[in-house]
Amino acid sequence: ADQAHVIIDGAYRRDQVGTEMEAADFDRDGRDDLVLAAPNTLEDLPNESGRVFVLHGRSDWTTNIRLIEALDPVSFPDFQTYDHQIRIIEGPYEFARIGETLGSADLDNNGFPELLLGVPNENVVTQVGNNVATRLRPGRIRLFESPTLFPNPPSIDPIRLADENSDFTFTGESEYDLYGKGIFVTDWNGDGVDDFWAGVPFWERYPVDPADYADDDEGLVTLFRGSGLVDLPSRFLSHEVVYPTGYITSIGGPDDETGPNETLFGASMTEGDVLGADGVTELIIGASRYDTPDNKNDSGAVSIVTRAQMANHPPNFPLELEFDPEAARIFGEGDYDRFGMRLACGDIFPESGDELVVGAPQADGLRNTSGVVYILNVNSQAYPAEGEPTPTRVDTATPIPTFTFTPTNTLTPSNTPTASDTPTASDTPTVTPTFSPTDQASSKFDYDKTGVVDYRDLWMFSSHWMEDATGSSSHESPDLVDFLNEID
Repeated sequence: ADQAHVIIDGAYRRDQVGTEMEAADFDRDGRDDLVLAAPNTLEDLPNESGRVFVLHGRSDWTTNIRLIEALDPVSFPDFQTYDHQIRIIEGPYEFARIGETLGSADLDNNGFPELLLGVPNENVVTQVGNNVATRLRPGRIRLFESPTLFPNPPSIDPIRLADENSDFTFTGESEYDLYGKGIFVTDWNGDGVDDFWAGVPFWERYPVDPADYADDDEGLVTLFRGSGLVDLPSRFLSHEVVYPTGYITSIGGPDDETGPNETLFGASMTEGDVLGADGVTELIIGASRYDTPDNKNDSGAVSIVTRAQMANHPPNFPLELEFDPEAARIFGEGDYDRFGMRLACGDIFPESGDELVVGAPQADGLRNTSGVVYILNVNSQAYPAEGEPTPTRVDTATPIPTFTFTPTNTLTPSNTPTASDTPTASDTPTVTPTFSPTDQASSKFDYDKTGVVDYRDLWMFSSHWMEDATGSSSHESPDLVDFLNEID
């Protein structure tokens, strides 16, 4: 890392600059600009109000940058602020933590992307006459257009959200919604104009009968559709939008399986052709604190929502995955895995559509809470509409295997052969993951179950051998001779 072309140092202790980052050519000069979030500010601003740095892209960046110099030009008079054109956005008050999520999207299709800045902990203060009301943490997404970020002539004055507004604001509906905890930009409707999904992880449905109310926090994601060459304020006759009717498609998360939940549904999202390999993408939504039906706390889950599900749903009402029998869901393996905290899609294996990549940063891999990343070929996992497959862990010391889920349901026979090459099926509506390597080895030294004893097993054997020196392993001295005789 010390050989990097440019190093950018944070300003103050514990600022955590780089927690989120975004790059886009906001001023359309042919060079991407860099956005760095530091949500944990402690020293010169109210605690955790947060700060975002927008660095103008340059073709001649050859020196390191110390962000403290941009914040304190009196102490650092030689800092060429105008050359670097660093614009600073400061959080409005304590614990706002601006910049926890970032995105860039050209929502009005004018060629200039807008900066989307998530402030999920932001309070909303309204005043009517002498009456002042405060809604706690409904959350907001702040939108900044290019002229605000990089005015002409350049300005080094910070944008203080406590004193001034952004160009446009999207606001959560209810207290503690945390609107904007997730931001995912895509052209969802394929009209050539950017749209974005916003995560509202603490949203909860309100029943018709108040007696049925339960503090469940199922979570919600909402779609804001971009519109070509339409000025955003004139489109809504306001600079603030609260779930605009007619412009929002929304999806409500499933109830937790074990009681009142805060699943964080919508804090992570991605898009990919993971079902059907038909060129049609699905929306994938993470809920990393989901409790599974077998009582695994915070194991996590990922929901896969098809366009057909959305198209068949009445507009202006959330598509409730809790009541949708076609909702596909994949669960984590163990307690506190946080399966689904991060998501990605890509065509990793040829001719199979997109693969789903899921992060479970607190899962126990080869070491305690070392974290696990799953690469899932969902297309090969045939399971009933209401089936809920569980991913098989991939140890990083082994090659990427092929995943095969074998549903024992008569409606969906398995394509995984038995030893006699005869497909099996039963009427038990459960789904059991099966990991099928090319060869099955009987050797006790085939630790990674690839069918051969090779250098990968040597690495794992060595780890156990070192543990043996402390008395924590069952290996005995003859094992070393046996292992060396068997290794390829």
